[in-house]
Amino acid sequence: MGTTFKGRVYDLVEAKKGGRPGRIFDFCIMVLIFLNVVAVVLDTHGDLSARYESWFWAFECFSVAVFSVEYLLRLYSCTEDARYARPFLGRVRCNRPSA
Repeated sequence: MGTTFKGRVYDLVEAKKGGRPGRIFDFCIMVLIFLNVVAVVLDTHGDLSARYESWFWAFECFSVAVFSVEYLLRLYSCTEDARYARPFLGRVRCNRPSA
């Protein structure tokens, strides 16, 4: 685990480095993705969409907030990896596989 706050965040969002907390974080994100797929499918059903419109909207807002925070945490902490160590360019660098 990282010793700095940024290092601990990086370990958390990168499950392969974060141990059990990282795996739990990854599992929660996967469950949220699955629930979003289910919600989108259910929202296409006319009766359900009309009846639970406010629930679908609230769940969508919650999901966007969680995914936004996750993305910002990944952007914040990615410079802990030596490949992305430069403060700005490291964050916008494309990770292309070598040929």
